[in-house]
Amino acid sequence: MRLFKKHSSVRKGSFEYLKEELVNYIATNKHEITRTINERAKGDPLKAYEGMLEVYDEVLNRIEDKCEFKSTCKKGCADCCYQAIYVNYLEAKIILDSIDKLYRRQREKIRKVAQENMRIIEENKIPLKLLMVDDETDIQKKYLKLKLPCPLLGEEHSCIIYNDRPTVCQRYRNYGEACKCEGQISNDSYSFPELADEQVLIEMAINGEKSPDTRFFLLSSLLANEI
Repeated sequence: MRLFKKHSSVRKGSFEYLKEELVNYIATNKHEITRTINERAKGDPLKAYEGMLEVYDEVLNRIEDKCEFKSTCKKGCADCCYQAIYVNYLEAKIILDSIDKLYRRQREKIRKVAQENMRIIEENKIPLKLLMVDDETDIQKKYLKLKLPCPLLGEEHSCIIYNDRPTVCQRYRNYGEACKCEGQISNDSYSFPELADEQVLIEMAINGEKSPDTRFFLLSSLLANEI
């Protein structure tokens, strides 16, 4: 894949430079990204999803290296796992399939945490469903105050199904001090909506659909009722 070369007034090693380079990279390598994902999929929807996560990780890491601007996220730093996580139908299916492969003890623990979360979520009237166009800002502020862990958060503060985690988790990266993530969404974090646009097209291809699925479901609600 080629790196798009362009003169820019944005300073190298800055957040804005990183975002600019990512946009340029996607514009230049869009077809190559899709082709790579399809090659890894080999006709399997699960492999297509995993391939998409892998390729996005590779793209982000490559851009960070080029921009000399690295994410401060690391294993065991799980403050972002206390945000409200919404997933679409494809993600829900793949997550449930992945959980189904776990030991029964692990599945029961996930369900228990999800059910405990749901009691508090319902008391605080957190929306269980969203549309793609809905603004989550106020929901996230309210949800973070509840201090509810993601049901998929393991004992070592890492995702139990990391390779099949929701795409919003995969795209979310922090570029400031880790302590600024605690109890809030850091101003130095970014969820890379540029990749989300490409994700919609890839998911449509995986599902064989002509229009995108704009419905999103709260992960704790899904896990409390479907495991």
